[in-house]
Amino acid sequence: MSLYILNMLSAGFIGMAAGLLPHGILGRIRPPWAFVAAVFVLYVVVIRFFEDSYYTQMLVTGLALVAILSAGSRVNPASILTRQVTTLGRYSLLSYIAQIFFLQLLKPAAMAFNVHAVHPLALISIVMVLTWLSTLITDFARQRLRCIDVLYKSVFA
Repeated sequence: MSLYILNMLSAGFIGMAAGLLPHGILGRIRPPWAFVAAVFVLYVVVIRFFEDSYYTQMLVTGLALVAILSAGSRVNPASILTRQVTTLGRYSLLSYIAQIFFLQLLKPAAMAFNVHAVHPLALISIVMVLTWLSTLITDFARQRLRCIDVLYKSVFA
């Protein structure tokens, strides 16, 4: 258990170190899509073919961070996909709670409709869509109803 905690702390420190870089440094780095793809392929190779150890976990954490930051620097901030991801990120705690809620809701619902085996990919997809819709509804309601905005801020801010 203590090794697991060390791994999580180390991975968190890697992300925190990237977050502590002076504002704008990461935004100026715009590697080509080929670099992003190569980092992703390297990530998959390390996960698939290397033994799981502290070092490989830290390498995978670093590769994931590079891939996310590199891909993020290449996307158009005005695109609808980017705006949707930004909205989802703005409501990350709500999204986390909504995911748990929907997962807990779907299990008894599947039993009630006598569905014994739901493919994990289908479950993940359904929960993703429901979570995304809940953030869109929350964002819409906060912009139009002051009482919803105040309630949201008092619970999550």
